[in-house]
Amino acid sequence: MPDWQTMTARLESAKRRLGEEVPGYPWAPQAPRPGCDESGLTAIAELLGSPLDRQHREFLAHCDGWPEFFLGTVLFGSAEFLGSEFPAARELLQYAELGEHDPNRLCPIAASAENINIFVLEKGDGPDPARVIWFAGYEVEAYQDFEAFFTMVTTSFEEELARPAQDRPY
Repeated sequence: MPDWQTMTARLESAKRRLGEEVPGYPWAPQAPRPGCDESGLTAIAELLGSPLDRQHREFLAHCDGWPEFFLGTVLFGSAEFLGSEFPAARELLQYAELGEHDPNRLCPIAASAENINIFVLEKGDGPDPARVIWFAGYEVEAYQDFEAFFTMVTTSFEEELARPAQDRPY
């Protein structure tokens, strides 16, 4: 089981340091929102028509979404799932090249209002964790589960911090 407290603290630290060290960094670091309560988790599951993926549910119980999460995307919490962002992300997904992916098994969990990045959970048939797939008009990358996706985001920020300032594009 992922230790979301440790994992979110690590990502928050990397994002904060990047914001402090890089003048003009285009995505201002923002903290995640406090965890979603049981009624919010139930409302999200009812909206989706199925139980939440275990890892994703545990994350939402720890952090009810995260504004400015990665590359201009918002990692959805109850406000986005139950608000206008989730339907907008579902609509955006219609324009992505899905390849072999069944759109009925794809659930947006993060999207941007500024670009075409969208992250989805791909629901499986069994008890295995749902995969996370990154689309930007086409499939960019897939992760074995929500924890692997979150780890990729954290690693991306840490790698950016390790990069020499003159090699950064901003």
